[in-house]
Amino acid sequence: MSSIKYPSFIEAPATAIIGKKCFSSLLENLDYTDNDCIKYAISKVLGLGIVVGGSIVKIPQVLIIQRAHSARGLSVSAFTMELISCAISTVYNVRNGYAFSTYGENAFLTLQNAIITLQILHYQPTLTARDSNRPKVLGAGVSMLISFLMLYIAPLPTLTLLQGLTIPISAIAKVPQIVANEKNKSTGTLSAFVVIANIVGCLARVFTTLTEVQDPLVLWGFILSSVLNVVIGVQLWAYWGNTTKGKADYHLPTEKTKVVSANSVEIHAPKAVRPLDTANLGSPDSGRRTPPAYSPARGSPAPGSGRRWARKVD
Repeated sequence: MSSIKYPSFIEAPATAIIGKKCFSSLLENLDYTDNDCIKYAISKVLGLGIVVGGSIVKIPQVLIIQRAHSARGLSVSAFTMELISCAISTVYNVRNGYAFSTYGENAFLTLQNAIITLQILHYQPTLTARDSNRPKVLGAGVSMLISFLMLYIAPLPTLTLLQGLTIPISAIAKVPQIVANEKNKSTGTLSAFVVIANIVGCLARVFTTLTEVQDPLVLWGFILSSVLNVVIGVQLWAYWGNTTKGKADYHLPTEKTKVVSANSVEIHAPKAVRPLDTANLGSPDSGRRTPPAYSPARGSPAPGSGRRWARKVD
């Protein structure tokens, strides 16, 4: 069978993705018995799909928080540790020269987790309405930039050690979210799209890592992440529709708020009822009030004296 010729605008990107050997075997010669090239091509397609999906996977979560002006149910420690893990993995893969299709989503997840972490800090409850979380958010943002630069210039052996630590970090990162979901019996504002995408992405990454990278540190990290994401997925299904307030999302009332609240609902104590004077029921003056008897006091004018009260002006 003669090989099929493709125009350059098809051959160039296909060769860049699956390589010249597999392009010739699968697309030009149509040799579908070449299992190695078939696995490699599937891995490449999955990898690129994960990278594209990873670039937008947490955008729904960002929009949910922004629209609700609340990060209720989200663990800041969980997103912070996931941010650290993704940043280490990104720099580790770059420094080792691995193909972008095998780790590209980590770069996008690093940026998105940083945004969500800053959102959680921004919308945390404050003691009073006048308090602001802006200094906290600014400090966290600067710390993120400095930490990423330090990772990039770190020696490769140190970076390899940190990559090994991402395995327990990934576990610890998911545990606070799992515990919070179990405690509240609700997943709060956690996005279902994000959870499902994380499960699918991690399972696909196990396959691509086995096919292309052959790095046990990277492989076990994705296996553990897959297991923990499945646990969160089960919680999402079990607690679907449950809502809980969790920690108060409201500011403590200020003095002005207290005054407004006090005036908004007026509560009057019942007035004492004066007993009925049955002795004067038949008299013409029964409807009039009898003034109290005059009791002379020191400095008080006698009734009818014509003297008026005057205030002395100093």
